[in-house]
Amino acid sequence: MTIVGFFWIVAALPLAWSWAGLQGTSLRYSLLWVWTAWGFSGLMLSMWLMGQPHGPWLYLMLVWACGVLVAPLGAKEPGAAAWNFVVAGLLAVLALPLLEQPWRAERWSVDGPRSLFILFISLVGGINYLPTRHGWSALIVMVVLGLLLHQLQSDTTKGDPLWLLSCAMGGMSWAAWLAWLNRRTSSGQATAWERLNQRWLNFRDRYGMVWSLRVLEQTNRSLHHQKLPLKLHWFGWTASETPPTEEALERADHLLGQILRRFQWRHREESPSTDSQESLSHAMGEAEVGSQSEPIGDQ
Repeated sequence: MTIVGFFWIVAALPLAWSWAGLQGTSLRYSLLWVWTAWGFSGLMLSMWLMGQPHGPWLYLMLVWACGVLVAPLGAKEPGAAAWNFVVAGLLAVLALPLLEQPWRAERWSVDGPRSLFILFISLVGGINYLPTRHGWSALIVMVVLGLLLHQLQSDTTKGDPLWLLSCAMGGMSWAAWLAWLNRRTSSGQATAWERLNQRWLNFRDRYGMVWSLRVLEQTNRSLHHQKLPLKLHWFGWTASETPPTEEALERADHLLGQILRRFQWRHREESPSTDSQESLSHAMGEAEVGSQSEPIGDQ
C-alpha cells in the first residue's frame, strides 16, 4: 500500500507546476477537474484502507477521469465556465450505477451499455492528444482506464486490488510526469520563425486535436485572405518564400494571436525583440482578423 500512496503523492508535483503555465487560459478549468480527480483517487485509497468495498470507488475514479478527458473539449471563451456544467451533468449520468445497486453488493459491476459509453469517452479524450507531444501520456491514461473498466466487468468483491491500484496510480503518475517533462521550452535566442512555430506547437500540444484542427483551418483561410506567403500545418509553418520576410512573420504572428484570443492563450515563453514589437504594433493597426473570417465556434 505504501507504493500506491507514493505514486499518488508524486503525481501532485507536475500538476502543481502545470498550474503556473495554464493559469489565465481557458484550460484552467480542465486542470481543476484534474485536481478533483486526483483528490477522489486519494479518497478512494482512504476508503479502501478503512475496509470499504473498492468496486464503487474504482468506478467513481473512472467516472471522474472521464470528466477530465471531456473538459478540454469545451475550453474556449466564451463558454469555458459554462462547459463545467456539461461535464458535471455527464458525471451525474455516469454515476447512476452508484445509486442503482448496493455498494456492498455480492457482485458490484457495471452493465455493458455504460461500459461501452465510458470506453467511447476514454477513446475520444485520449485520441484527442495522441497526435501531439503528449501522445504517450494519453496512451498511458487510456490503458489505465481500460484496466479499471476491465476490473469492473469482473467480480470486484474478490481478490486483492493492490496490484490494480498500483498499476493505476503508477500509470497516472507516470503520465503526469511525462506530460510535464515533454512541455516545450524556448531559448532566449530563438528567431522570429522559431517563436512562431513554438507558439503554434505549444497551443496544439495543450489543447489537443479537436481545437487545433479548427484553429489550423481558420488560420490558413485568413492567411489566404491576406495573401501571406505562409501556411500552417500540423507540425508547424511553411513558407513559399525562403526565408520569409520579417513583415510576413509578424503579420502571421498577429493573425494567430487574434485567433487564439478565444482561448485566452498567451505565449509566455517567448520574448520578442524590440524590432519585432514595433512590427507587431504596425500589424495591429490593420483590420482585425475577426472581420475577415468567422470566429471559432460560430462556423
